Amino acid sequence: MIRPGNVQGFRQQSGFTLLEVLVAMTLIGIGFSTAFVAISGSRRLSEKTLAHESARILARAKLDEVLHSKGNSLTDDGVLDHYAGQAFGFQIKVRPVEMPFPDGLNKNALPFVLEDVSIDVYWGPTDSQQSYRLSTMRLVPKSGSTVAQGRQALSSPGSRTP
Repeated sequence: MIRPGNVQGFRQQSGFTLLEVLVAMTLIGIGFSTAFVAISGSRRLSEKTLAHESARILARAKLDEVLHSKGNSLTDDGVLDHYAGQAFGFQIKVRPVEMPFPDGLNKNALPFVLEDVSIDVYWGPTDSQQSYRLSTMRLVPKSGSTVAQGRQALSSPGSRTP
């Protein structure tokens, strides 16, 4: 008599076939490769974000130095600075801004000059160099104006404020 599950004397075995194991290993391999691609992409994105944030901080610091310096004493020295494992260079541009004046108004009568101050920070290899620009405007007293003379008198070492 033949029992159910035992066809013609063959014994039924439990377990997985070779094909099932190969399919499972293939699916696991695809899952791991997808995870590695996602992790390496997030690492690259993190490095780019860090470089952009470092460039922004450097640009802000250099802009503050220019705005608080007398004249234009801060210049780019052509040397790369290293921050957060990345080499950064910067270029400072200070240009006077030409403003349109209505008829009858003499622009030389104004005691100030409006300047455009911009800082360009750059990093990366020369063939794919990235950059960040930060710019603002400032009012600078003219050298012969009474405002500039009053400022100079207040900033001299022997001066006192009333």
